[in-house]
Amino acid sequence: MSTAPGTPFHYEIEETENENDFKVTVVKCRGRLLSKNATEIREVVHPLILRGDRIVLDFADLEYVDSSGLGAIVGLKVSAMRHGLCVLELRNLTPWMKQLLTITNLLQLFSAISMKCRICGQELNIPFKPETLDCGGDCLKCMADSGDPECEETLRRLLDPDTRKREIDAYEAYRTRDAS
Repeated sequence: MSTAPGTPFHYEIEETENENDFKVTVVKCRGRLLSKNATEIREVVHPLILRGDRIVLDFADLEYVDSSGLGAIVGLKVSAMRHGLCVLELRNLTPWMKQLLTITNLLQLFSAISMKCRICGQELNIPFKPETLDCGGDCLKCMADSGDPECEETLRRLLDPDTRKREIDAYEAYRTRDAS
C-alpha cells in the first residue's frame, strides 16, 4: 500500500516470529518523517528496544525523511546497539533513502551485510549475544578484553541477569502504565 504525496508520518506495527521462533516487530513507516514528528518514532520504538528481540523499520512507504527524522533513526539504532539483546534493522529502503544513508556515511551502520570482528573474526550483532555488538568494527567482548572501560562496563551490565530483569520490569511498568 503506497501513500499519497505529502502524507503525514504514521505507522503500523506487526509482531511475528522468525524461523528460530524469536519475536520480530515490524514498524511499517508511512508518509513524511520530519522534525515536527520525529519524536513519534522514538516513542514507538524505544520501548521495543528495552524489550529486546528484533525490530524492523520498514520504509517501503516512507515518502521523505529530513535531518531530524534521520537523527531519530540513527539515535534508535545506537540505542539498540547499546542496549544489547536487540537488533534494529531497516528494510525496503527506497533508492533515495539508500542514497541519503550513503551520502551521510550511515549505510554501513544499517547494513544487513554480515560483518565480522576485525580482532577475533566473530560475526557481529548476533541477536541475544550482547558480546557480539559492533563497536566500530570490533566486537564488544574484544574491546572489553583490550581494557576499554566503557566496553567493560557495558558488557558487564548486558550480561548481568539482575540488570536485564530490572530493564524488562521497567519496560513492563511503562507498558502497563500506557494501557491504563
